[in-house]
Amino acid sequence: VYGIPRRHRQAKKNWVLEITDLVGQEDRLTADLPGGWKQRVAFGAAVMHEPKVVFLDEPTSGVDPLARRQFWRWINQFAREGMAILVTTHYLEEAEQCNRLGFMVAGELVAQGTPRQVKEEQQKKLVEWECEPLQQAADLLKEKLERWRVSIFGSRLHTILEPDTQISQVENWLTSAGIKVQNHREIEFSLEDVFISVVEQARQRGLNIPA
Repeated sequence: VYGIPRRHRQAKKNWVLEITDLVGQEDRLTADLPGGWKQRVAFGAAVMHEPKVVFLDEPTSGVDPLARRQFWRWINQFAREGMAILVTTHYLEEAEQCNRLGFMVAGELVAQGTPRQVKEEQQKKLVEWECEPLQQAADLLKEKLERWRVSIFGSRLHTILEPDTQISQVENWLTSAGIKVQNHREIEFSLEDVFISVVEQARQRGLNIPA
């Protein structure tokens, strides 16, 4: 399929089995392999002929966190060796590893650049809150602000604010409702925060995005 000369095929097969940790599984049908191993086979097939450009469509979908980390070690290794790799993913923490990225929303490219660039281009401020009860705080701020501006991240609350919105005003809303604010600080946007922001900006420009 990839034009590999017959005399080199066995060596290539052995190489793929080794780099994808599939040595010992040679006699098994791909259909009988667990999902994560099937992804390894697909990855090995994609790089077997050592192409200059590789397209990987959600290569870590359905694999566990350890396997996902291994996939990205392989991707980074091939990238360092000069292979151009285009990856689609729904995992924004994975996109942090890319040299350049683009956000697609409803078929439109709404942001692109390095991870650092797309974060720095946000003309808003991101404030992280430690408060309790957390869910009550989130519900209150979703009433005071637009709902998309408020998200729970683990044990913290994130609010995306306009530059002229006073943090003290938000704190006053919380404390007036009997919510204990333990700490708050302005933090750097994560890619997930950026995505939430650019989706809303695209919606405000008239892009048809399901709520």
